[in-house]
Amino acid sequence: ANMEFPLAGEPYTGYPSFSAPDMIATYLADCGIDVFLAANNHIYDKGGSGAQRTIEKYRELHSTHGVMFLGIAEDSEEIAHNCPLMIGIKGMRLALLNFTYATNGGRRNGWPKVCYMDDRDAIRDGISTAHRKDADMIIAMPHWGNEYELHHSQDQLSQYPSPLDQKDFRKEAILKFLEDRE
Repeated sequence: ANMEFPLAGEPYTGYPSFSAPDMIATYLADCGIDVFLAANNHIYDKGGSGAQRTIEKYRELHSTHGVMFLGIAEDSEEIAHNCPLMIGIKGMRLALLNFTYATNGGRRNGWPKVCYMDDRDAIRDGISTAHRKDADMIIAMPHWGNEYELHHSQDQLSQYPSPLDQKDFRKEAILKFLEDRE
């Protein structure tokens, strides 16, 4: 599920600077959603502390519901684990990548870090890691698009480093359902 909001705690706020109640993520986990995508333009709406609290809540949901997340990390060890996030489904090994075109208020230095689509080296590293981990398929889920438009821009598409550049290309899917349509 594309979680286009931080779980930053009270006070809860809506557009343009979100902070959603924890119960939304818990409800989605109760419904069977088991992967949360966190790389999006709103993840830092409440600053680094809001993003950090989101990670902590996702970890709690991992303990109670088995929920996994990707697109944001607290430290280099976590980013190595979830970029790509490797999951197994019916005997297939899937590598999931999630990144965003931007974050509101600009980029932050330090941790937690979000995966950006213009960080071509990080995305290529994720793709290479997926190959080393013997992924049957790589599924990239970018959070992109222009406000109030139904499709991503050509400029955004050109930022995505194609796995065709990789020597060991297997399969790739770019899921386009995460376009930003606020």
